[in-house]
Amino acid sequence: VMIIITALAGLSAIAFSKKNIILTAGGILLLIVILVFNKSLLEPNISAYKPMQQMLAHPDAQIIETRWNPISRVDVVESPLIRYAPGLSLTFRGTIPQGLGLFTDGANMDIVPANDWGDFLQSMPSAIPYSLLHEPRVLILGYNGIEVALALQNRASLVTVVEANRLIINEVNSHSNLLENTKVVIEEPRSFLKKTDTS
Repeated sequence: VMIIITALAGLSAIAFSKKNIILTAGGILLLIVILVFNKSLLEPNISAYKPMQQMLAHPDAQIIETRWNPISRVDVVESPLIRYAPGLSLTFRGTIPQGLGLFTDGANMDIVPANDWGDFLQSMPSAIPYSLLHEPRVLILGYNGIEVALALQNRASLVTVVEANRLIINEVNSHSNLLENTKVVIEEPRSFLKKTDTS
């Protein structure tokens, strides 16, 4: 990307200092040809120290889909290592189902769930409120696969997911039916809270 920016700056300098329109046009055309045949120049590099790159070091891990938008790059990763249950009780002796990893800019991993979550969700710390409330309304700020699944499994009367990045929601919907029975709002969570009565 820096090469492209430098090249464009150089071409602009030629055009305005020497008024050499032909040379500038030729340079732009050459740059377009290079980009057409080498699209990797446009792809942002993900640091080797980010979680996604470390996950991909496993021989059975692979990126199955990558999408970009003005906000971020989102990757869906398949790996036998992805069994995501932060805070799971040490008393749980069952199996955590494998899901897909959802990475934003190579970090901030979340989960695209398997069709069957199993019973491990009830051993998560965030399951406690559901034992005290009957069919609550649940507001989730920022997509969180486990929290959505937990709310649905505990028969919440309404699950609202507020997520600023539409690309994340699109990828979840492409690989699972988790959000079918939820209300999804594409908006910055703070803006949503500021204008919404959540009582």
